[in-house]
Amino acid sequence: MSAPVWMKFYVGDYLGDTMHLTRDQHGAYLLLIFAYWRNGSLPDDDEVLAGITKSSPEEWRSLRQVVAKFFRIRGGFWRQKRVEAELRDAEKIEKARRAAGLKGAEVRWQTHGKGNRKRMAKAMRSHSPPLDSPPTDSESEVEPPPISPPPNGAHDGREQASRLPLDWQPDAADREFAGELGLDAGKIADQFRDYWQAIPGRKATRLDWHATFRNACRHYATRTGGNGSGRGTHRPAAPGFTSAIRRAFADADDENLG
Repeated sequence: MSAPVWMKFYVGDYLGDTMHLTRDQHGAYLLLIFAYWRNGSLPDDDEVLAGITKSSPEEWRSLRQVVAKFFRIRGGFWRQKRVEAELRDAEKIEKARRAAGLKGAEVRWQTHGKGNRKRMAKAMRSHSPPLDSPPTDSESEVEPPPISPPPNGAHDGREQASRLPLDWQPDAADREFAGELGLDAGKIADQFRDYWQAIPGRKATRLDWHATFRNACRHYATRTGGNGSGRGTHRPAAPGFTSAIRRAFADADDENLG
C-alpha cells in the first residue's frame, strides 16, 4: 500500500515526549517522522539521515545522539513504534474501504444486471416469430458459428490487469524490501513509473504492481550488485543508474513475472 497522503498527529503525546528538545532537535525529529511515513523504516546511514534532516555531517553527529533515542535501530534500519502502528491502522482502513467498494460494485452489478436481463428477455419475446413460422431466407442461409468455451475452463488472467496509476507509490513493504537489497526505493519508484507509463497498450498492464516493483528491484540488484543504496538520495540519478534500472525493468517484463 502506498503511504497515505495525511497522517494522524497527536500533539499532546508528541509534546509530552519532546518538551526537552531544542528547536533544531525538534526539526530533525519531525523530518525523520515524515520521511518514515512516506518511505517506511529509515536506513541506518548517517549520510542519508543528515540529508533528510537538512543538516551538515557535524550537525547530524550531534543531533543523532538525541533523536536516535526515539527509534529502535536494528538490522541496519531505524524503526519507530508509533509510526509503524499508525501505518498499520491506515492500511487496515484502506483495505476496508476497498472491500466496501468492491461489495458495493457487486451489489450494483447484480441489481442493474438483473434489470437488464429482464429487459432483454422482454425485447426478445416481443420480436420473436411464432414457433410455427417458416424461417426467413437469412435465417436458413446463415448459421452462426458455435461459441466454444476456453479449454479446461481457462480464462485470460489479464482480464483484471490494469495500467500503473500516475500517482503510484511503493508501499512500506516494498520500500523495506528495496532497502534490504541496498536500493533506494524512491529512486527506483521514479524510474519505475516513467518506464511503465511510457509503454503503450496492453503490454503495460499488470495484475499486481507491487509484485512487479519488487521483481524489478531483484533484477536491478542482481545487475548492479546492489549498488543503489540510499547514499546520494538527494543527487540526480547518473545515466548509468537510469540505464541499468530500465534494463532491469525490461528483464523483469521479459520473464512476465509481474
